[in-house]
Amino acid sequence: MTTKNNGGPAFPACNEANLNDTMGMTLRDAMALSVRMPDEYSLKWAEELIGEQRPNDVEPVAVHIDWWMRVEAAYRYRVADAMLAARENTWTPNKSAPYFPTHFVAAPI
Repeated sequence: MTTKNNGGPAFPACNEANLNDTMGMTLRDAMALSVRMPDEYSLKWAEELIGEQRPNDVEPVAVHIDWWMRVEAAYRYRVADAMLAARENTWTPNKSAPYFPTHFVAAPI
């Protein structure tokens, strides 16, 4: 099984605060944190991104919020994976995907 490239520690430090050799947040997490969802996106694109249909209108608001949070998380980590791949010159655009400037080939999270 291959492990996902997390870019290593985002803010490495050599001190006693490094408990369990975790070094805190990974570069992948830091990149995902800094990405913002685009203002223009479609429901079709969001459904395709996470592989789920959006909730029905009769569902509680919390169900809709949770669905959009999953969409945003998937988007952020796809962009972060593309940034890490670009550092290694391994980024490849997904030619079969509908055009969207930040639609990258990346393993599912």
